[in-house]
Amino acid sequence: MVDVLKIPEDDQFHVFHEVEPGNLVVQPVVFGLPRGERTMFVSLSFNRRPAEQKAELFRAIVDNLRRTAGVPEEDVMLVAYETASENRWAAGRVVDPATGYDERMTAPA
Repeated sequence: MVDVLKIPEDDQFHVFHEVEPGNLVVQPVVFGLPRGERTMFVSLSFNRRPAEQKAELFRAIVDNLRRTAGVPEEDVMLVAYETASENRWAAGRVVDPATGYDERMTAPA
């Protein structure tokens, strides 16, 4: 998200939730592709972005997981939740009213 969406380094929140085997039901074939035991569901939340930028982000995440953790791309499922900036608040965050983005960020064209 920092590299592709240019989100500031200090504007990241991560929540990891690992489930025990048997507590997650994943069909062995989803969308026509076999899935393994390491299937990951990654949820992302950010302001509205162009489709091309989200596609670039998804590709970067899958590539990084494959390269750094050996996770096959068919075991990664991604979903992006886009919400307007007025739906977010954090003390100290300054939003540019003209763009709706943190003042340290450049709004996409």
